[in-house]
Amino acid sequence: MSIQEPYEKIFGFVPELTKKRHAFSAEVFPEILDIQEEFRKSCIHSEALEEKTAQLILFGILSSHMREGAKVHAIASRRLGATWKELHSVSNLVFLFGGLSAMNFSIKLLAEVKEQEEKQK
Repeated sequence: MSIQEPYEKIFGFVPELTKKRHAFSAEVFPEILDIQEEFRKSCIHSEALEEKTAQLILFGILSSHMREGAKVHAIASRRLGATWKELHSVSNLVFLFGGLSAMNFSIKLLAEVKEQEEKQK
């Protein structure tokens, strides 16, 4: 399995920041890239959590920090069967700890993902 395949499987593409990290690290410090990817895989793909639940949690964590990476986890959540109501519920939790700005950010991302999905139909 290539280093990009897990990303393509869960997101449908490889996020731009991830591509850049892979390319730079593969050139400069390839052995650490392998370690990073193995650790990432172990954290995200746990037997204790369903994949959809893990992706919803990642969406929430990144949204509360207003990180653009939250968007790819919203996409992954949808690809794994999450409803818009489930994602919005995560945004409600983001509000509790990140405030209105973080919730607004997460809802903006959800609206973008929804728009992308509707264009693809």
